[in-house]
Amino acid sequence: MEKLINKLGDEIINFSKENNLNLNETIALLDQISTYSLNSLVCESIDCKPGSKYVLKFEGYLEEYSNKKIAYSLERAANSAGNKSYMNASDINLVIKDVEKNFTDRVVIKSSELRRWVKDSLDKNGFSFVKEKYAG
Repeated sequence: MEKLINKLGDEIINFSKENNLNLNETIALLDQISTYSLNSLVCESIDCKPGSKYVLKFEGYLEEYSNKKIAYSLERAANSAGNKSYMNASDINLVIKDVEKNFTDRVVIKSSELRRWVKDSLDKNGFSFVKEKYAG
């Protein structure tokens, strides 16, 4: 496996040099390659239905995306933040809709991305007091 990783890595480095990509452009390219590859491989192996979304968990397994899980986590985080941190259903839906705008045409979303998007949305929508308690 290490030889394969090194070979692919060398190909990407050479491609970056040949196309005069700077470090930030190369990092963005790697991220896009990862997203494209994950989407393609997952859909080949589980026959994705249109609109299906999956979360790639840190441990390496896939789980079907559920906005109900985010809603539950936000509700728990708001409750644990104390009585000044109330979030009603409309507030939670606002955060979820904001997060889902990041999905675009992706099939696979990394759990770390999902967590970051939720925290960013909490800040953006005035719920920074919940952000510290949100575990994702």
